[in-house]
Amino acid sequence: METLTVKDFAAKVKSKKDLYEAVQRNGYHLPSIKSTLVTENYLINVMDGSYWCPKVEEITLRQCPRPPEKQVLLKKFLDLMEEKATGISEKHSPNKEWLLVMIATLKPDDDIFKKDYLPPAKKKIIEEQKTIQIPKGFFDGLPDSKTKVKRRALKIMGQGMAQQKISYLKQLQKDISVAIIEQEMKSEKARSYLKETSTRKPEEEKKPGERRQEREISPNKASKAAGGSKRNSALLAHSGSGGGALNSSTLSAKQPQVASISLMEDVMDHN
Repeated sequence: METLTVKDFAAKVKSKKDLYEAVQRNGYHLPSIKSTLVTENYLINVMDGSYWCPKVEEITLRQCPRPPEKQVLLKKFLDLMEEKATGISEKHSPNKEWLLVMIATLKPDDDIFKKDYLPPAKKKIIEEQKTIQIPKGFFDGLPDSKTKVKRRALKIMGQGMAQQKISYLKQLQKDISVAIIEQEMKSEKARSYLKETSTRKPEEEKKPGERRQEREISPNKASKAAGGSKRNSALLAHSGSGGGALNSSTLSAKQPQVASISLMEDVMDHN
């Protein structure tokens, strides 16, 4: 054994996972890290040799396609350990696969590794039901019941019906969820189609900006043309009656706005 400072130890190991790997790297065949046996305390005791745990080169493998229940394997293992410290307790136990390897290592010829081995049949739940205690001889000489009323079902039957109903409701819940998703997809597809239809424009249709510009320009042009025609007619009529030497040729020689201003000045001078 050697002594390390906490800082030196923490440089290599900072968590349970690090400690598990460190013990593994030193050659120990450990139970699964997920098993209740593997704790920080267990790993430290394996590391310093307080708990028994074989190294990889010491283990032996045997085939057991159909192993017995874990409690059977655990009992076999503890019997083989002969009071050696293992860290196993009611709250802390290894995984089933590790127990099989340990039994194969300690007793390779155990019955569970034989070619024809089959595990004992599990007890049925109905066989594990509690019995009813009655006084001795209470039913002796009593006739069988002739009552037509149906007897109450056993609890085991009630539990079976309850489980069947739960399974049915779970399946129904799944079916409803699938139906809701399908309906939502159909609704979303319909909304997308309507949106595309409302925003679609024909190729020959002009842009909204162009249409708006035309609507703004057209009334102005019409009003200006009408106003100009009226002013020209009035001025020409006034000129013909001796009011000045103005005619249509004079108007056409100038721009519409300049001509209009000149005409107005002549009319004012004549008056």
